[in-house]
Amino acid sequence: MDLGRRIQELRRGQRLSQEKLAEQMEVSRQAISKWESGAAIPEVDKLIQLARFFGVTVDELLGVRPPEVSRQSFPMGEQAPGLAPEPPEEMETPRPPTQEERLHALEGMVAALGEDRRRNGLRKKWVDALLLAVTLAALVFAAGFSVYHTRMTRWQLQNLQVDLERLNVEVINLKYKDPLLYDPAPGEEAAAGLLADWDISFQDYDLEQKTISCRLFATPKSLREGMTGEFILARKDGPAVSLPAEVVAGAMFQAVADIPWEGETTVSLSLLDGETGERNLCLLGTLRSPGDNLRLHTTALYSGSTSFPEGKVSFQGTVQWECWYHSGEVGIPVKNYAVSARAAVYIDGAETEAFPFDLNGPEDQGNLLDLRLPLVGEYPLGPNQRLELVVETTDALGQEYREVLAAYAAGENGIIDLVG
Repeated sequence: MDLGRRIQELRRGQRLSQEKLAEQMEVSRQAISKWESGAAIPEVDKLIQLARFFGVTVDELLGVRPPEVSRQSFPMGEQAPGLAPEPPEEMETPRPPTQEERLHALEGMVAALGEDRRRNGLRKKWVDALLLAVTLAALVFAAGFSVYHTRMTRWQLQNLQVDLERLNVEVINLKYKDPLLYDPAPGEEAAAGLLADWDISFQDYDLEQKTISCRLFATPKSLREGMTGEFILARKDGPAVSLPAEVVAGAMFQAVADIPWEGETTVSLSLLDGETGERNLCLLGTLRSPGDNLRLHTTALYSGSTSFPEGKVSFQGTVQWECWYHSGEVGIPVKNYAVSARAAVYIDGAETEAFPFDLNGPEDQGNLLDLRLPLVGEYPLGPNQRLELVVETTDALGQEYREVLAAYAAGENGIIDLVG
């Protein structure tokens, strides 16, 4: 299905970034990226909202309406069946989609998924049977729709949405065959088949507590009444933490967790079936030092000559220093940059001399700084003393970095040598 490519083309046609479209759809930027890459499909309400926003029908967005059918085929002032209204020049309060619109969107998604499987030669008897069953269920639902069955209607829509998400995951797995990002245990590998979608997105960070706030969510393939869930955060250096999962939109478990800045944290979802008492553990992923994405990356090198005249360490060369950062890589709006940087000489831990780098302003640093600084100096070193040439950096978040470029030590006889 080319839904992702269509969303991307429509977004670029209106010169919108993924962040701007995410604001209009009231979702995260990662959700837009997943839609466009084909890693996930929008929920029914979001699909209808996308069609309204871009001024197209759900059928056109899904690619199940022939290109020649357009608004120009109908008289002025009339609306073609299923066509979304023209987007207003100023954003109005979004109107909730009706049950008929949801049903129409679901039927279109079923048709689009079926067409995609036929194009890619992925038809199997059980898949065709499942697609036919979903379509028949939608038609039966349309025939029996009434105000007396509102609760049943809502439950059927939720089940249809979960089935469609499962079909979407199956299509993606067959098409791209992406490798797993982790090696789950045997029990967890079987339980992972219970989820249609899951994600861990970064929301904020606490520099003092050294934690990153994460939004955890997972959608089971089949959510039954009475089913409850809790997210489990496990670390090698401490006890596991359990977080109750909140059911959102009737089909998704969600929670907000503070993940430690450093080390490994394994995130799992424990599902409990209230009717049978059966519990399954689904591994979502392992986060390895997520705080590293908010740190500067620095490297330094001393090139030149070093000599030891009469019990001294003599430098004559250049210190090259590079600094770069990951701009918003974890989805948190932060731009970290270098506040100060210098080369310094220490003897037995005491600062002897410093050579500051001349940094540009934050707006001029960009993602990479590559600076060079002349270094000329001569420092006496007595017996059993140690000299270190280091580069020290401080970033905009108050984090400090220290890198030893070279170290020299004098023995009891005063002979100086390079040490590791």
